Amino acid sequence: MEQPGVQSRWIRTIVDNGFMKGRREIPASEFSSASAIIQHLTRELMDLPYNPLRWLMRAEMLLKLGYPELALGDCHKASLLLQAALSDNSSLGEKVWLTQDMSLWIKDPVRWDNLESQIFYQEVKDVLIGTEADVWSLIMGALMQAQALGDIQILHSTLKEKTKSDVAFQKLLPMVASCHQEKKVVVESPARQYSPDQRENMLSNGLILTRPYPWMTKAMLERSDRVINGKRSELQMASDSRCELARSEVQNK
Repeated sequence: MEQPGVQSRWIRTIVDNGFMKGRREIPASEFSSASAIIQHLTRELMDLPYNPLRWLMRAEMLLKLGYPELALGDCHKASLLLQAALSDNSSLGEKVWLTQDMSLWIKDPVRWDNLESQIFYQEVKDVLIGTEADVWSLIMGALMQAQALGDIQILHSTLKEKTKSDVAFQKLLPMVASCHQEKKVVVESPARQYSPDQRENMLSNGLILTRPYPWMTKAMLERSDRVINGKRSELQMASDSRCELARSEVQNK
């Protein structure tokens, strides 16, 4: 993502089948600026990966571009950093605190230099707690856009607790339950003729399209027959499962 995105290769991975609405996507005219922000944030994260706010900011832009699966990945990283900072005394948590300390100090060094340590500590902690709430709000939004209704049902109590300050998302939780029930009726309809396993998978899993991302060049999407055959042999030697290595059709999208 540190490479610039090409608008002609911008194809959202969200599936529009009517189950979920209220997206936060941006119009095509704003693609260039959004792509530039993602590129900038990616380079910042490469240098300083312990800033949960930067992961959250990139997740927001990825979701607006229509990539909920990537947004969820960034939210997960932000959540792990915040959990380490707020829950334990690990070295990872210390790095998050140091990063947040410096981010606040550099904005107004005179003010922070004159604050008592306890007040400084509490203000930094408040920022981290606020960021955590924002992360969970975005997680819910991304899960909704990925139609991962089953995951939202599983995380219902956590989402309700973590997003309790977000009135809008609190109001969405009943709607999600309703959409999940609507999807269940469709999936279990005799006319669909799905097997029990298919029904379970469709109700449990989200739904996104497999598409190349706009910052991926053609060279990144191609593998020679030699590489594919070699990896297939390695997979067979390493596993007795029925897994198979096959070419993705994403380069043809």
